[in-house]
Amino acid sequence: MKVQFLWPNFDCPIGLSIGVSYLSGALKAAGHDTNIVHVCEWLDYPYDIDRIISDFRSYDPDLVCVSTGYAHYPESRVAVEQIKKAIDKPVVFGGIHTTQNLWQVMSENPWLDYANCGEGDESLMDLVRALDSGGDSAGIPNLWARRNGTIVTNPSRPLKDITAIPWMDLDGWQFKRITESRRGWVNVYMNRGCPYRCTYCHNNGVAKILQESYRTKTSSNEDLKYLRYRGIDDMIGELKTILNKYDFVEAFSFNDDTFTMDQDYMKRFLLRYKEEIGLPFVCNTTVLDVDREMLEIMKEANCDLVRFGVETATSRIKKQILKRDFSNKKTEEAFAICREIGLRSFAFNILANPSETQEEMKDTLRLNSKLLPDGLKVSLGYPFPGTEYHEIAKKLDLIDE
Repeated sequence: MKVQFLWPNFDCPIGLSIGVSYLSGALKAAGHDTNIVHVCEWLDYPYDIDRIISDFRSYDPDLVCVSTGYAHYPESRVAVEQIKKAIDKPVVFGGIHTTQNLWQVMSENPWLDYANCGEGDESLMDLVRALDSGGDSAGIPNLWARRNGTIVTNPSRPLKDITAIPWMDLDGWQFKRITESRRGWVNVYMNRGCPYRCTYCHNNGVAKILQESYRTKTSSNEDLKYLRYRGIDDMIGELKTILNKYDFVEAFSFNDDTFTMDQDYMKRFLLRYKEEIGLPFVCNTTVLDVDREMLEIMKEANCDLVRFGVETATSRIKKQILKRDFSNKKTEEAFAICREIGLRSFAFNILANPSETQEEMKDTLRLNSKLLPDGLKVSLGYPFPGTEYHEIAKKLDLIDE
């Protein structure tokens, strides 16, 4: 079966979708054919609906898969509606915007055949099998469907064991150009889930969806079994394959939400990484999930940069708005250790949060002057639909919908 992916990546930094890469890799491993249209002006493919339709017609897919992020959803639905009219093939939307706004996405796009909620590894494979064999495609867990104009809802399936998974399809992208534009950095993932429930993050929304579907008491990691790691052999094997196949890779960027959430596991992994891979790497974590020993092990394994979600200096904003409960003292200690051992640090900040005052924002900037990170990214709080952060902003009458 031929599966066409659409990845909108325009008006933003160049990159590829790890999620699409793994889905495409799994389909290819199962004997299917895939193609990826990567809409990105930096790769000489601007947002041009006529060109997209022409390329889809040339490939002539049996199924169209569209990854919908928050930022590109409006343009995606406009383009895909015209694609649907032009080639009349089944279309499935997935991605975080669709996951957290399923009913809205299905309702406002009456031409849309399917919408995936959450992880798509197994649901997409089930859909492809059903379409390929002429079987029932309306009762697949994680997948909402449309039948005779009616939206068919289905429950979430148990979360997938990711100990060993089919590896990323990187050949479907302009991988060399993308990697060289990122100074040789390649994004990878080794875990899924996050131990925290920050209001602005998709993990909070996904956990609540799973809690409702599984009917668990809470959306905690213990109830949902939300945190999962790949097997160390599997992760090392994929990294080795990437290095052996592509000679332009200079570093790995672990884009996991919380790289060190299981420090015992991470220590075992980093010992193997140091011995068998050795390239510089960067990662994301929190000040609650590292100590001096962990940071020293990371440094010894060739960690070049560790990125921390500092977000704000204000206790009120942390607890009432963001649900990030850690002290500035703990934050200062983590950054001080990084400086002492020569490990570069990076801080993420969020300003203009709902109800935040100018003085509170200045407190965050003052905190940065104490932390002295090697890199800093300051973002304005954005209430993405489907997040608790969005609901907080609505209750404070800050959103005109």
